[in-house]
Amino acid sequence: MKRKNYWFLFAILLLSLTSLSPGNDFTHNPRRDLPGDEPVPPRQQPETVEDNLGPIQVGVSLSHDEWEQLSELNDTFIETTGAEVELVPLDPEDLTIEAFMSNRALNEGPDVYLMDSHFIKTLAKNGYLLPADAFQGIVTDGEILNGLMPPLAWNGYHWGMPFDINPYMLVWEPDKLPDAMPLPDERKAWQELHDKVELPVFFMNAEDPYAFGAVVQLLDGEPGRPDAEVLNWLSDREGTWVLLERDTEMDANEPPDNAAQLEALVEITAYSEVRNRQQEGIDTALILNSHAEQPVIHTRSFAIAAHTASPSLSRKWITYMTSKESQRAWTAAAGTLPVVSELYDPGAVRTDPWRLHMHNLLEQKEAATLDFGREGSFPDYAKSVSQLLMGEMDAEQFTERYSDEQP
Repeated sequence: MKRKNYWFLFAILLLSLTSLSPGNDFTHNPRRDLPGDEPVPPRQQPETVEDNLGPIQVGVSLSHDEWEQLSELNDTFIETTGAEVELVPLDPEDLTIEAFMSNRALNEGPDVYLMDSHFIKTLAKNGYLLPADAFQGIVTDGEILNGLMPPLAWNGYHWGMPFDINPYMLVWEPDKLPDAMPLPDERKAWQELHDKVELPVFFMNAEDPYAFGAVVQLLDGEPGRPDAEVLNWLSDREGTWVLLERDTEMDANEPPDNAAQLEALVEITAYSEVRNRQQEGIDTALILNSHAEQPVIHTRSFAIAAHTASPSLSRKWITYMTSKESQRAWTAAAGTLPVVSELYDPGAVRTDPWRLHMHNLLEQKEAATLDFGREGSFPDYAKSVSQLLMGEMDAEQFTERYSDEQP
């Protein structure tokens, strides 16, 4: 009797094992393995409701003209989709790590941010952002410049989508140069020019780390880790190298019409500030040494906050803003350059040669990172630049910020 029971139990066990075919792998983990050791923040699954219409908020820190243009583009998106999208003005302080920590803890703040691309990877690694291209990915109707994407990549995803770029320019009056000499193209020649003239060589804004990085590159230095000689020149307390203040008769809130209004040989400023300043007697040039591996460019990108309840709509909005049509409208109003490769028309080289030059450059190289060579240190870099130029820090203290002893 016992033997029959054993055979009966054995038959049941065999039947159960047979039903578990190789196709039913109940131990399989559907999450695909990603490169990197760090865990990817949660909420990467697409929304259950695919026709999500919001509401969402987009946090931006813009000039008046930029705000007007983005509002116009946003209104068109709303009319086309029926979605509810609100633009929210932000102060620069709203884009700090501390602000994101607070917003995430309170589960509040905008769903989408427009920010300096330097912030993206650090915020992603701290779990404050969603991937911009995961699952319901962002697909623009044009190819993004190759060099803009690597700084936004981590753990197998891109955590931001570039929106515009702003390279840095030289503005000068050839008549101010001694003996009608051309502008120098190497450090030694800049030193010789400095010794020949009585005016400061450069005019720049002490609060603009990109202008500082561009000058360092112009002097054959490494923008993110300037050497001692360059730092000593730019921190010169006698003001023979750098002028930081405008003439007292000028309105400090208005940009100069041309370099003649500056008591310096060369102005260092963003492309967006000089594109309409073409005048007789004034020359402009892109700041880039032929041997530079990474140009100094200010790039802004969109990013999606981890706490958003509408990631699908957020990605859809970003896709619209990075389309070719939107890029044309935005860059025309903001004075910046587009991120879509197809918008760099080779036929425009005569009217704006810097556009084509920048396109060819960023198809092959990444922009320089201003962070002392330590990822996530851009805020520290910007603060140190201001302190150096304002005389609150010397060259030795600056170099200590990126010495090997620094963590």
